Amino acid sequence: MGTGLSYTVTPGQCYTWCMTYSGNGPGCVFNDFCPYYQMFTPLPIELSYFAGSSQGKTNVLQWKTELEKNNDYFILEVSSDATNWNELNIVDAAGNSNQPLLYSYQDNNFKPQINYYRLKQVDYDGTSKYHGIVAVDNSKGKDVKVIRILNMLGQDVNENYEGIKLFYYSDGTVVKQF
Repeated sequence: MGTGLSYTVTPGQCYTWCMTYSGNGPGCVFNDFCPYYQMFTPLPIELSYFAGSSQGKTNVLQWKTELEKNNDYFILEVSSDATNWNELNIVDAAGNSNQPLLYSYQDNNFKPQINYYRLKQVDYDGTSKYHGIVAVDNSKGKDVKVIRILNMLGQDVNENYEGIKLFYYSDGTVVKQF
């Protein structure tokens, strides 16, 4: 009878083995050993938040990563309808970091409307992923107010609700925020 099994594992991979056994008493005999493994690619970044706000004549976009792996750069995109997007700016990333990092960008050329922004993260190998959409209200009529906020189930929620929200404004505008 052998002394056991030994395998070398590689960080970033998840291994699963299935074994069937039979036996009586304290020992058992392995009838079948079928190693399966799955490779997991670690997420390139762990994003804490992505937010935008209007600060006078500037829209400030900020995001924070908790960790980064092979993170080449971010692309900020802007839209007037949250459907058709244009590249706004490229922001260099740290590459690899185990520390929280804060990024920001100031958009000084926004249109006087509700502007939508989204963040695209790109790895060194060109792989990319989108991270959320934020809406910044730059409407000329600043007397427009939020009259109701609903979630996707039609329930009233507040602006701190985590999930998709529908903002209903006094001018009849409805904005979906992710």
